[in-house]
Amino acid sequence: MLTVSDSNKPAVNEGFPMKEWTVEIYVLDQDGKEKAARCFTKAVYHLHPSFANPMQSMRASAMAPF
Repeated sequence: MLTVSDSNKPAVNEGFPMKEWTVEIYVLDQDGKEKAARCFTKAVYHLHPSFANPMQSMRASAMAPF
């Protein structure tokens, strides 16, 4: 299960609103309850091709699992 949320940030350039995104990745146990996805070490996601660097990745750590 993937949870995505966003919040508005002040525009860096007028007319171009900024967003701050939070991504959380969970697995579901046999009872359908969410559990932190500690089985993954890396997540790769693709942004719109208009971004300068559209392929992004992040690594999990002991302090911040997915």
